[in-house]
Amino acid sequence: MFALNKLLPVGALGFVALAFALVLGGGAPAASTPGLPDAGAVVGWLVPMLSFVLLVIQILLVAISLSGALYFQDEKGALSQKALNVFRLLPALFITWFAFIIFSIVVRFSYEVGIPLSSALDWYSLQSYLTQTSQGTGIRWQLGIASALLVFSLVTRRQRGAFGLLLLSLLLFVPPLLNAHAAGAGNHMLAIGTILIHVVSLVIWIAGLLALWLMARTSEISNDAIQRFSGLALWCAIGVGVSGVLNGWIRVGNFSGLLTGYGGLLIAKALAFFVLIRIGYLQRERVVKKWNESPKKMFLRLSLVEFLVMSATVGIAVALAHTPTPIRTNSGSITQAEAVTGVPLPAAPTLSRVLLSYQPDALVLAFLIVAVALYVIGVRTLVKRGDKWPVGRTISFAVSIALLDFATSGGLGLYGRFSFAYHMISHMVLATLVPIGIVLSAPMTLALRALPSHQHERGVRGIIMAVLHSRVTAFYTNPVVALVLFDGSLFVLYFTRIFGDLMTSHIGHWIMEFHFLAVGILFFYIVVGVDPAPRKVPHIVRVTLILIAMSLHAFFSVALMSTNSLLDSGYFGSLERPWALDLLADQHLGGSIGWAMGEIPIIAALIATFIQWVKDDSRESKRIDRAADRAEASGSEDEHSRYNAYLAKLAKRDEQLKEYE
Repeated sequence: MFALNKLLPVGALGFVALAFALVLGGGAPAASTPGLPDAGAVVGWLVPMLSFVLLVIQILLVAISLSGALYFQDEKGALSQKALNVFRLLPALFITWFAFIIFSIVVRFSYEVGIPLSSALDWYSLQSYLTQTSQGTGIRWQLGIASALLVFSLVTRRQRGAFGLLLLSLLLFVPPLLNAHAAGAGNHMLAIGTILIHVVSLVIWIAGLLALWLMARTSEISNDAIQRFSGLALWCAIGVGVSGVLNGWIRVGNFSGLLTGYGGLLIAKALAFFVLIRIGYLQRERVVKKWNESPKKMFLRLSLVEFLVMSATVGIAVALAHTPTPIRTNSGSITQAEAVTGVPLPAAPTLSRVLLSYQPDALVLAFLIVAVALYVIGVRTLVKRGDKWPVGRTISFAVSIALLDFATSGGLGLYGRFSFAYHMISHMVLATLVPIGIVLSAPMTLALRALPSHQHERGVRGIIMAVLHSRVTAFYTNPVVALVLFDGSLFVLYFTRIFGDLMTSHIGHWIMEFHFLAVGILFFYIVVGVDPAPRKVPHIVRVTLILIAMSLHAFFSVALMSTNSLLDSGYFGSLERPWALDLLADQHLGGSIGWAMGEIPIIAALIATFIQWVKDDSRESKRIDRAADRAEASGSEDEHSRYNAYLAKLAKRDEQLKEYE
């Protein structure tokens, strides 16, 4: 059983750091102006304190999920008994979290409305708060995610289930962040993305160390677990540092903003981060590299110091979330388009503006950077081992990454937020061009060749193989399912309210981009993919699949060009853009562009499929010839010769029957 009581002093330090940061930064509750509603100082202090408690519980949830996913040795994919014993803590943590979140709802409502805590205990008022405010919507999302976590934790018995729990426990942190300072800051796409990366990286860093430390107190830790955390902590530290600098600069605006109370807290948090980096370096040099020498006591002592600094850092972070940001004097007025999209309205599109404009989307950029780094590390591993990796695959990967960046953060992604025609171009790039480049770069093959295999557990390579041969993968790689998702989802998305609803939020935009990319990769993985697959699809089926996809895509484009009403639920009209004023004509142009751009990549895939078909037939012929040569050299018959002899025997029997008749 995890000895959580040993960490109570660590949590107490976090509370102290939170209180000092609120006082010094100017976020501490103060007496309200006479005549204005005020919930009182007690409620004002309860709001950040409850936020800290909820964060700690959520970090514990991540730590337990992460221990089952990465640290405990699995038994052919099943969680070990030690891991299951740890997972029994989850229901108690969930009940505690639910109790605090319910109390937090009442406290937040009291604070934001400015009424005493006793007056906030009104069901109808609380219901209105939860259903009609952005903060209430975020809490409802958290309650839904936590409920799914609770149910899922009761039935999880395998390692893949632990990964699912890890993902859900990380999602618990997302809803509140969408209502944080970054949601109202300039550079909305960059601000929201950086705060998400910052918080998730910090949480994984803390939870990863916490799980390892608690395991070290109760059981033996494998060297593989130590190495995994070392690599994970390095990635998290990079994510925390880079995203923290960018997000902090967005909030303060200039160097004078660092001289404010908010800026002082940012500096204090940065200093704590550098202390953590130093402790992490000592851990790596004195513990990770010498783990076989059993430096367990050194690890526990250094980790305890690291936890103290982490707890203070979390306290400062919570204080920052409740401290007013510096007021910018040069912010100017916000246009209707910027209020809706979070991005300033660009000038009328021209070729140079589309090619050269850039509005970074931090979350997508982080994904691209990690993907490029992993691919380069994989290729470098093979080269150092003396193996070769086709240059063409690397070029294909680089081109697809560049196109993905252009379609999300580049001019194409920028203008796609303001014009249906450019949105459709971006859609086609994400759903066709980028997936073809990715599947031809064979990332799965690279991972399987570069990753080491483990004797006592699956490891990352074994997990990839298990996912590849799972029933879920077999279902989604069925050609019919892939075709329905690739083309059928177009009609569901654009000819219902879903399109307009997704366009109005940043999260919705991410969901669309992910969907376009995912279904495109799935379809072209089946059609032209070179990675291993659960089933071998005959080339004639692939060709048929491509032809059907072309027909459905053409039908969708014609239907789009024939529409008499707008499909965006008023989204593009609400932007009040001064160019391309005929919205229906813009929608029809998007349909024609989608038809043209969709057909060209599919035709290219058709040509590639024919080429692969010819090459496969050639390889099969050569294999048969080699088998025949080996059989002739050994004086025996090969399979091809036996088959010919069988056919000859049948022919001879038919002749005898004819003679008899």
